[in-house]
Amino acid sequence: MRFKISCLSLVLVFAVGSITGKVEGEIKQIRGANPKDAERYVADKDGKFSCFDGKKKIPIAWVNDDYCDCEDGSDEPGTSAYARQVNDGVCEEECCDGSDEWSGLVRCENRCLELAKRDVEKELQKQETEKVGGAVKAQLVDKAKVLIVEKGIEVEKLEAEKQEAEKKFEENQKKKEELEKVENKIIEENKEKGRVRKLELSKRHIKAAVKLRRDSNEELKEAKGRVMELMKIMRDIEQNRNKEFNDEAVKAAVDGFEEFLRYNYDSKKQLEEYENQQKQENKEDKEKDKDKDGKEEEGKEAKKESNGSVNEQGQEEEEAGDDDFEAVFRQARNTQHDAERTKANFVKLTEILGKLEAEYNRNYHDLVVKGGTGEYVSLIEKYRARDSKKYSQKHTEEHKKLEEECQKADEEMRQIDFEMRAENVAGDINEEDPVAKVLKELEDVRKEHSTINDQVKRLSSDIENLKKTLKAELGPENILIAVEGECVTTNEPIGEYNYEICFLGSATQSSTTSGSRVHLGEFGNISVPESGKMVLKYTGGTHCWNGPERSLSLSVECGVENKLMSVTEPEKCTYHAILLSPIACPYLPSQPQEQQPQEQQPQEQEQEQEQENQEQEYQEQPQHTELPPHKDEL
Repeated sequence: MRFKISCLSLVLVFAVGSITGKVEGEIKQIRGANPKDAERYVADKDGKFSCFDGKKKIPIAWVNDDYCDCEDGSDEPGTSAYARQVNDGVCEEECCDGSDEWSGLVRCENRCLELAKRDVEKELQKQETEKVGGAVKAQLVDKAKVLIVEKGIEVEKLEAEKQEAEKKFEENQKKKEELEKVENKIIEENKEKGRVRKLELSKRHIKAAVKLRRDSNEELKEAKGRVMELMKIMRDIEQNRNKEFNDEAVKAAVDGFEEFLRYNYDSKKQLEEYENQQKQENKEDKEKDKDKDGKEEEGKEAKKESNGSVNEQGQEEEEAGDDDFEAVFRQARNTQHDAERTKANFVKLTEILGKLEAEYNRNYHDLVVKGGTGEYVSLIEKYRARDSKKYSQKHTEEHKKLEEECQKADEEMRQIDFEMRAENVAGDINEEDPVAKVLKELEDVRKEHSTINDQVKRLSSDIENLKKTLKAELGPENILIAVEGECVTTNEPIGEYNYEICFLGSATQSSTTSGSRVHLGEFGNISVPESGKMVLKYTGGTHCWNGPERSLSLSVECGVENKLMSVTEPEKCTYHAILLSPIACPYLPSQPQEQQPQEQQPQEQEQEQEQENQEQEYQEQPQHTELPPHKDEL
């Protein structure tokens, strides 16, 4: 395994340079050792060096002897014994003093002072950030302490208000129930009056409704019969025409008929039932003896006529016995609607056949087409003659009067129903009437009931939310409660997305292209692992397609203000974000800040002088040292 040489650290200026070790009072330079490990390269009382892994002790002289003695390689920080990048002609960035190239193959510039200064600047900046951020955190901690107390007091206050509201609600409920009993009695009395009025209306107008229904039934029956006759003509032409004749008019008529059946299910079903009946009758006729054919047919016709009269009588009896005006009038209107729809179908068929009769090519002598169109013309003349006789002006006027009478009676029925509704009971009652006063009082009680109920629900919700917050993991010193509701967002899109994370709230991802938002989770808990970094967990986000629920882990580092630095997705639908925030800074308890510039100046001067002395001492130290003799030569 290849290791890189462990060279000088750049933590502090006074730590630069080569490390010295003691061997029986003699100072030896330890090439390549990290300054932070200086004490570990000092020989013990027996002149031994302890390997860093603690497994072995060797003479201090064996350090940097280009021979592997320790398993962890700690005895050879400045040689290539452990296949480090030493004396390979490349100045390694990690070895700022050039101690990795001591053989002289290449001379590496000593950049330790420069880098050490940079590290010190970073350290000072870190300390300043922690100082400012810590001061902000101290304020947040103080705020959190106050909020914890305030929210506890708020819970007690809201619970007292809720108890009072629930007491009022119970009193209101009892009063409401008593008044509703009175209301129900009034409503029942009013309904009974309404039923009597409707019964009187029904008796006066039931004959008109029955007559209107009978007329509507006859009208529907007539319309269906006409549609059937025209469909039979078109079916015959469709199936039996001479297809060798390329007559465009016939082709257009057949296409129109097929489209008509496609969009008129009732007519299509009627035609199919007729055709199935015809097939069954033809099958039965073939099975009968030819000699009895005439008698059978005669009996069949007689049976049909008998059935027809029975049905008509039954209908008459049913209509004569009806006394529910609303039901009869409803049947009449439904039947009229069906009749109008059937008449519209009849018109469509007359358009198809009329155009066919006018445009088909007579020169083809297609007997089926010629016979069908001829039958159509005859039927139309018959329909016109029947209509002129049946639907005379007198009949039309009578039918119109029936409709007007029934329509007016139906409107009166609806008005009675409206007046019988609970909310309209007191509509025609004088305000001074005791009944009206009771109903008005009940209306006010119901409004109060609704208001108090809403108040109880709101108080319960507020109490639940407060308790949930107080029971939540709020971090060290309950710091999170001080930033509850605050949200941080990315200053610029990360890829195609913007992100928003709210303390004790939710985390969301929004697309910069479509604007859609995806829920990444709700705040779950907070932890501070051994690394010292505060981590906030958001879980229960929108479920990924073919994957887990989305979740986010927010690592919080010290910063003077809240700033979302990065968001990544190391695993599918599992996000990781880094946030700078004062809540992760070292806690600096609030103290009175008294400036003492005169007392601090000598201390600052002493630190500056010590730094200059250390720099000078470093410049005077030798840059390279000779290797000690190998233990085999001792």
